[in-house]
Parts: sequence; structure tokens; C-alpha cells
Amino acid sequence: MSVERTPANRTRVYVLCILAGGALIPLAGALAQVGPREQPRELGWLLTALFLGALATESRPVRTASGPELTVVSALFIAALLLTGGVVGPAAVCAGTALAEALERRPPVRIAFNAAQYLIASTLSAGLYELLTERRGYEWHAALLNPLHVPVLAAVLSSYFLLNSGLVSGVIALDQGASFWQVWRRAHHDIRAQYLAMVSLGVIMALLWQLADGGRLVIPVGSRTMQDLLLVTREGATTRTQNLGPVRFVPLVGEQGWPDDQPEAEA
Repeated sequence: MSVERTPANRTRVYVLCILAGGALIPLAGALAQVGPREQPRELGWLLTALFLGALATESRPVRTASGPELTVVSALFIAALLLTGGVVGPAAVCAGTALAEALERRPPVRIAFNAAQYLIASTLSAGLYELLTERRGYEWHAALLNPLHVPVLAAVLSSYFLLNSGLVSGVIALDQGASFWQVWRRAHHDIRAQYLAMVSLGVIMALLWQLADGGRLVIPVGSRTMQDLLLVTREGATTRTQNLGPVRFVPLVGEQGWPDDQPEAEA
């Protein structure tokens, strides 16, 4: 007697595999100690901030024109990954997102699937980050602050995005009986610019947390055509932001850059 391979059956098998991977892959990452040899300072406060941030942002999703709900929770996962590795920080973010979804009375299977795919993407991306940094003789957190390691950072963040979006697109494609590539393109064509913004936000959050007392971060913030150059100085448990004035940089173009139809600023 054989089981008929219907889309529903294939979807169930896929979901079960992701749930199993969401438990086993982070466990393997924890046993292999994937992540920084020394966790960031004030780890308890960091995990609390990640949990509350995920709870707040996931409680207010924004539905895009193409359908998928969008929050800034990916920025929190990226910051957690860069600061703590693929297990500790991302687990705190997962707990916040799970609680928010439970309060919204979403199906338990959906809550568990979302947590599992986030943990898989975070753990594997953290493993790649370690492979490209510490295994080559660089310290985890120092590599984040080194401009020469921007390609490494870009590779890790791209891997997180591809894993995260790919795992979600897989279950949608199986459920609808559609092509994976068509589902992926339809779901993520309209949010690539937003994801680029979330990546930047996640990196900024990680850098700000790592700033020592008196440390300074200079970063442009604004639209495609005009930005303000901000100087962020850490003063104890707080930060002070100083606007150094307006600046203009050559806009990032290409598939992952600003959309071509972005309106120019008026003179």
C-alpha cells in the first residue's frame, strides 16, 4: 500500500523536515560552539532587548502590495546573529516572534515553522561567518568592525536572506503546486529594497551595541538622493547623536539597490 503524493502530503513532509531541522541544526551549532568565543557585554540586557523588540515589531506587521507581511524583525535576527552567533541571540528573537504570533492566535504549526526556519537560517549563516572569519585567524567581533571584511559580511547576510526566503517559498510552492522560482520571485520582488534597509539596520544595531564607552560611529542616513551624516557617540548606557550636515552619495544601483523608479528629490 502506497501513500498518494498529493501537494498536501508533500507539504506536511516538508514542514516536518523543517521542524526537525529547526531543532537539530541549532543543537549542532550549540555543540560546535558556532559564534564568538566571548559573548558581548551585558548579554542579559541584549537578549531582553532582542526579545522585546521582536515582540513589538512582529505585533505590527505591514502588508505589502504583493501580499507578504513585512516587519523589521529580520534586522533583529541579523543583529543577533552578528553579536551572539546563530543560537543564543536568534533564540531570543524567536521567542519574541512566537509570543507575538501566539497573541495573534495564529496556528501553532505556523508559529513553530517560522521559528524553525529562522533558527536554521541564523545557525547556518553564523557557521558561514565563522568559517570566513575566525577560521582564518580573525576574531568574530573585530571582523565586523573591519572595513576590509565587507565582502564577508555581504556573503553572510546574503546567505541568511536566501535561506530565510527559500525555506518559506518552498512550503508555499508545495502547498500551491507551483514552481519554486515563480513563488520566490513573486514574494520577494517588491521587498528587496526594504530588505536591504533591514540589513543595514541590523548591522547598525550590532555596531552600536559593540561601541565602547566614548566610541563613535559615523554613518549616512536618509533617502536615495540626500542623506544626513550622523555621528553617534556612546556615553555609558546611552548614545548621543550629532548631525554633521547633509551629504550626497552615489546611490547603490543594481538588482539589490534602489529601485529605478525612485523619485528624485526636488531642488
